[in-house]
Amino acid sequence: RVESRAFVAIVHDILEHAPNLEVLSFYMAEKKQRRMTTASDDGQRGSDATVVVPDEASSSTTCLQLRMKEINMVHYEGNETQRLLARLLFRNATVLERLCVVFSRERFGVQTGLKKEIESWARAGTRKTFL
Repeated sequence: RVESRAFVAIVHDILEHAPNLEVLSFYMAEKKQRRMTTASDDGQRGSDATVVVPDEASSSTTCLQLRMKEINMVHYEGNETQRLLARLLFRNATVLERLCVVFSRERFGVQTGLKKEIESWARAGTRKTFL
């Protein structure tokens, strides 16, 4: 799930190790799972305090600059982490040809604002943009 800043750092690491990647797709909907707890489970999530999230300059990986042709995000809700990930990817994907973002139904009321935000991040050369 795209819900922690650690996810953004992990995606950045993957992109650094996949210089020939041309298509990147994210399914961002939460899985509906029951979580089993144990006596040792304190119910807290891992802290993002030690995670170093890449900035815009360090996100210019080889695949984003030279190869990334298509980015898809399905069930985009526009939470803080999803926005951070989208901004870093869309601003640094210099040869992007196709951008597709599918919003979740629950966020219908704010879709216009999210669309404008995403359009401002995408480079002008993106040929096909589907929001």
